[in-house]
Amino acid sequence: MAEGQAIKSEGGKEAVLLVERPAPGIALLRLNRPRVHNALDRSTIATLASALEAAEADPSVGVIVLTGSGRSFCSGDDLKALRNESTDNFAEVIGGLQNLTALLFASSKPVIAALNGPAYGAGLELVLACDVRIATDAFAAGTPEVRLGLVATNGASLLLPLLIGQSRARSMLLGGGSRDAGWCLEAGLVDEIVSADLLEARAIELAQEMIKGAPGALAETRRMLNAPLQQAFAAALVLEADICIAARRTEECDEGVDAHFSRRSPDWRRG
Repeated sequence: MAEGQAIKSEGGKEAVLLVERPAPGIALLRLNRPRVHNALDRSTIATLASALEAAEADPSVGVIVLTGSGRSFCSGDDLKALRNESTDNFAEVIGGLQNLTALLFASSKPVIAALNGPAYGAGLELVLACDVRIATDAFAAGTPEVRLGLVATNGASLLLPLLIGQSRARSMLLGGGSRDAGWCLEAGLVDEIVSADLLEARAIELAQEMIKGAPGALAETRRMLNAPLQQAFAAALVLEADICIAARRTEECDEGVDAHFSRRSPDWRRG
């Protein structure tokens, strides 16, 4: 995994992901679509998956740090791309997103999320699969899927309640709103809040503490911690994908996405 590598999208137009080596043993993966708040389109999903696989295979990498460029960590699915996808192709997108979460969950190396700004939808769902989450006071977390006629995926139905409890998780997933950094810290969704200028330095400091441990011991500790969740996690991914793909085929989803782009409230026709 080369230092300072820029991984470009198809056609070489944009470096959708930057791979950096800020210190020995640390791979920093930076989502790099700041103009669209690091939204996850097909290219970004595939590129991030490849980078995670490369970091996993690289013996010189001990800890992975995941962050974003610009004012946001990740706004979630690229809704412009989603709007143009056929319902059949949408299943492939969901499969790609589920694969990202599975790669993070199964990694033998600790993963630290350095949250430079808000994380919504699929962006937040990536965060849930990390080991440690540090954020700036600009962070906010949101699960807007129900307001688009969709449902949360990527293990959120399991991982979010584990982090913040059933009641808070249900409030977020059913309400579809966002929560600010202070709420997220108190709820346990993030572990620490630091100033923006210290975020990456703090992430690197935490990573350096972790790589003092033996690689095999770190891997086995992570495997041990995740072992009780394996079956439930796998089942959650399947169920969430099935429900979300079915939801995308409904008029509700068409209305929710159209309302989003029209900047109006959706009409759910409850009578």
